[in-house]
Amino acid sequence: MEAYYNAGKVDAALEFKTAVKGANAMNICSECGSGQTTAEQAAKIYDEDCRKQAVQLGLKWK
Repeated sequence: MEAYYNAGKVDAALEFKTAVKGANAMNICSECGSGQTTAEQAAKIYDEDCRKQAVQLGLKWK
């Protein structure tokens, strides 16, 4: 870990960099980790979850 830090290859977690976090992130990750969904499916579900959250917050979303 120290080598990555010294090389500048670390950054803050995404949850600290954006106001939008899907409300179902924990469930989506659990489903993916347990094999109930593929990573590709989970990513699509998470993107839609974030879109809904952004709309609720009144943010412009693609």
